[in-house]
Amino acid sequence: MLRRMRLTAAGLMLVLFHATPVAAGLELPPPIVMETFTCRELLAMEDKLQERAIIYMGGVTDGRRQATVLDRVAFGNAIERMLVLCRATPDRSALEAFSAAWK
Repeated sequence: MLRRMRLTAAGLMLVLFHATPVAAGLELPPPIVMETFTCRELLAMEDKLQERAIIYMGGVTDGRRQATVLDRVAFGNAIERMLVLCRATPDRSALEAFSAAWK
């Protein structure tokens, strides 16, 4: 499980930095399916990668809500609520926790 999380984190970093797996000498795991990406996996990520994953989930959630304006205060509050939900129920889908935090 830890190896899978490390590979997932490495894969996300490569994508975020526009690097190719071959150049880094890494074999990437399969793409992350956001609906099955758990709070446990999110909370296990190193801080910078976790921050980027949360920002990505915020974009997905905003797209689903058809939001056209970024309310930074509301976004920050939703992140805090999502992290509380994730810590309480680590097997929950992280994306679902983020969506629930907006309600």
